[in-house]
Amino acid sequence: MNFLILTSEGKVIARPDSTRNKDNGDYFVPTDVNSMGFAPVVYARMVRTGKMIGREFVTRYYDAVAFGILLYPSVTPEEKPHYCKATSSCFDKTSLMPLPMYNPVTLERAENIFRINKGAKEVFSRSTVGITELVADALTGCSSHTTIHKGDIVIAELDSIKTLGHRSDGDFHLGASFCGNETIDIDVKF
Repeated sequence: MNFLILTSEGKVIARPDSTRNKDNGDYFVPTDVNSMGFAPVVYARMVRTGKMIGREFVTRYYDAVAFGILLYPSVTPEEKPHYCKATSSCFDKTSLMPLPMYNPVTLERAENIFRINKGAKEVFSRSTVGITELVADALTGCSSHTTIHKGDIVIAELDSIKTLGHRSDGDFHLGASFCGNETIDIDVKF
């Protein structure tokens, strides 16, 4: 299974499936990591193999969607964290992509909100308005140079990387919800 990502900058990158944390397991930050960044994402599960998928055909290629978080560890000093997408893509358990997934029809209801909280503070919120188009962008972009296989996950970042916390700040709780359901509930432990 591949994780193909359309970044917020419009670039296509990949992460190995060992980065998936689908069961809400706590994240134990490696000792050389000083800061933790995050990007909220929407992802779709592929049910067909395809390459150079035309925008008008994207709905034929996925059967379920969900929202998650990509963590971006930084080994640079806390004062100036650098979240290298290539380097961060190699850290195990940094793709928070929970199960179950939702029928794509949930993206058609503007009242369905995806929220991310750090402790009691909301750090991201977005309705589903325009999300179907982002999924289509991700499928067309990711399939333009790479064959996408049945079972692969195609991901679109919903925002640029923001800092969640630093080693000096200590541990924190990270949670997310969609459609009123808690989807992510982990502790990030430095």
